[in-house]
Amino acid sequence: MRRFLHRLLSFVLPSRCPFCSDLVEREGEYCRECREELPTCRTYTLPPNAKRGDLLCMRAPYYYGGSARRAALALKFYNHRSAAVCFAQAMARLEQVTGLDSADYVTAVPLSKKRLQHRGYNQSECIARQYALFKGMPYVETMEKHRHTAKQSLQKSASARMANVKGSYRVIDEDTVRNKTIVLIDDVYTTGATMRECARTLRKAGARCVIGLAGCTSGKKRR
Repeated sequence: MRRFLHRLLSFVLPSRCPFCSDLVEREGEYCRECREELPTCRTYTLPPNAKRGDLLCMRAPYYYGGSARRAALALKFYNHRSAAVCFAQAMARLEQVTGLDSADYVTAVPLSKKRLQHRGYNQSECIARQYALFKGMPYVETMEKHRHTAKQSLQKSASARMANVKGSYRVIDEDTVRNKTIVLIDDVYTTGATMRECARTLRKAGARCVIGLAGCTSGKKRR
C-alpha cells in the first residue's frame, strides 16, 4: 500500500531538482546540469583564529555561483525550501570544522520585523533548522534585528556594509548564550559584515565561541 501511494504521489507530484525545479528521477536528486555547475568550496573563507572577537571561523560548502547561486536566490525570494535542505545537507557533510564538536546549539542570522513580514520567512533560519536536524543538535532563536537596514546588496563597499548593520542586532535572552559555543548560520557569506556583526553581538552577551557556516561564500578569504 505504501509503495502504491508513493508511486501515485510521484506521478501527481513528480520529483524536481531542488536547485532549478527541472524534473529528476528521485526526490532530492540534482539534475545533471546543476550537479555539474555546483562550485564546491573546500577551504575556510575565514580560517580559525581564537583571538578574534567575533567568529572563530567560517566555512561554506559552495561558492556563490552557478547552480548554488540560483538555489540561494530561489530560496531567498521564492521560498524554494528544498534548496534549504540541500544546503543544510552539504553543510552537515563539511569535515573538520574547528570547534564544531563542542557546539551547544545552532542559531541563525535574523531578519528585521519589516523584512520578515514582507517575505514571510527567514531563509537563513530555514537552512539552520534543517542543519540542526541533520546534526542532531538543538536550534535556538538567540537574536533579533531591532533596527531595519537597507539591503546589504545595495552597499558599494565592505566598509559600507559594516556601517549599515552595526548595532542592528541584539540578544533576546543573555542566559541562553552565556558560556555557550554557538553555530551561527546564514544563507550567503559575502564580505562577512552581517554574520560578523551577529557574532560580535553574541560574544558581547557572553558567548564562549561562535562558529560561522553558510550555504554559499563569495570565495574571498578574510582575516
